[in-house]
Amino acid sequence: MKLITLENGLRVFFNPNDSLRSAIAGVWVASGSRYENEKNNGISHFTEHIVFKGSNTRSGFEIAEGMDEIGAYVNAYTTKEYTFYYTKALDYQIEKAADILFDMITNPRLDENDIETEKGVILEEISMCEDDPSDVCYEINEKSIFSQSGLAFEILGSRESVQNLKKEDFLSYLSQIYLPERTVIGIGGKYDEEAMLKKVKEYLSYVPEIHSWDAPAGEDGSVQDLLEDLQAPQPQEELVRRELERTMEALLGQLDDRQRLLVRLRFGMEDDVCHSLEDIGNQLGVSKERARQLEQQTIKKLKQLSAGLGLEDFLN
Repeated sequence: MKLITLENGLRVFFNPNDSLRSAIAGVWVASGSRYENEKNNGISHFTEHIVFKGSNTRSGFEIAEGMDEIGAYVNAYTTKEYTFYYTKALDYQIEKAADILFDMITNPRLDENDIETEKGVILEEISMCEDDPSDVCYEINEKSIFSQSGLAFEILGSRESVQNLKKEDFLSYLSQIYLPERTVIGIGGKYDEEAMLKKVKEYLSYVPEIHSWDAPAGEDGSVQDLLEDLQAPQPQEELVRRELERTMEALLGQLDDRQRLLVRLRFGMEDDVCHSLEDIGNQLGVSKERARQLEQQTIKKLKQLSAGLGLEDFLN
């Protein structure tokens, strides 16, 4: 497997297998209900739906027809922490399939009529979940465990939040969440690496402008802190950060299970998200204050273990 990181922070993984006659291109975006608030709850899942309705260069019909013409398959799904878009095609058609996929994600049309029509589809999905006892129990359990953190929000959103979403909400959300440094591209199977990388850069090599936004419920830090977290690091800073993380990984084997999980979550080593103490406490089954004490104890031990390794600033 090969990783290429673009200057804007976008990560592209290549996993070739020339014994195949097909390939897959996938796009993971750190976009899920945990990054939402009460007002826009459900917008991550809604965005996944709406991009299939058309881009600025292709209608929804042209997207479907374009994929059908080359025998490609395209689909997507949303979780609480990420949205995944992907296409599968024969090896000699994967570039065309990827062109359609990248276009619909980076240039969604966001037609107001499509948005209103799709609300009915999503409200029906909500009704179906409400009729399924297992889904109802799952959501009750999630809300009980994660309390006021972003993980308590339902992926589909509430009826009220979905019905109130407007085009402006999508434009704002996309500019804040669909950022290169929050996105990972994965390409596997048989393909031309140079051609696929060129296609990725054609659509995703931009450097976005960051706009202000509402902090997700239950997350630590100010809005400004969150905005700074979203800013793409400079290439040299990124290299230094990775080297520090590799050193940290080597030290984790000397910690107990809870300490290891805390470090990985707190420093974004688990899923590229720096989790709040409240979130970590929920995952460890302890209070936020107990998680804070555990964090202090763990950092103290790490400082002792890493003396002279240059981790002081990272741990502070």
